[in-house]
Amino acid sequence: GILFVRGVPGLAEAREALLPLARRVALLPEEVLRKYECERAFYGVGWSRGKEKFNGKPDMAKGSFYANPLFDEPAQGDAAVLEKYPVATPNVWPAEVPELEGAFKRLGRMVHETAKPVVQQIDKLVAGVRPGHTTALYDKTFTESRFTVSRLLHYYGISEEDGVGEWCGWHNDNSTITGLVPAMWLEEESGLPAAPQAGAGLFVEGRGGAQVPV
Repeated sequence: GILFVRGVPGLAEAREALLPLARRVALLPEEVLRKYECERAFYGVGWSRGKEKFNGKPDMAKGSFYANPLFDEPAQGDAAVLEKYPVATPNVWPAEVPELEGAFKRLGRMVHETAKPVVQQIDKLVAGVRPGHTTALYDKTFTESRFTVSRLLHYYGISEEDGVGEWCGWHNDNSTITGLVPAMWLEEESGLPAAPQAGAGLFVEGRGGAQVPV
């Protein structure tokens, strides 16, 4: 399911500070971006582009920067944890965009805090049909786990000739809860604000087929 949360204090300012940096990172030279790729973490830490597939082809339409906004070293140096959970690889931050780390952590932590009361309500719903559940979901997610991942996305300018499809295939997010913030539209060359085209952006499709813009 999906729900909307409004009125989060400071979110608008944190979003304005972070999202334009996605473009700055994505437009760095390829040889610079390769320094921040992490193959051992399956490209789930640092920079990633073209490592995912979309409609059976490498997805070059977007670039992603991954990091843990809460813990720079989630595994705390434990080699056994790193072996079992490569996503616990320490964060890497591009020296070429020094503002990224602070802005990334600020918004990531804000989304993390906003998710807490949502998951608490889910625990209550589950406990209503599964006696003994108590606060298990909240505890495992926010008390016991250090494996929080945030993803900063940049979508490159494309044309119809690129043959990029519109819909992501069915999939499960590998997390308890996924938090999203509204997209920001920018001109790729200048970085100035841009108006989205009709029908563009993120949509979700309900079980009944209704499509809702996010």
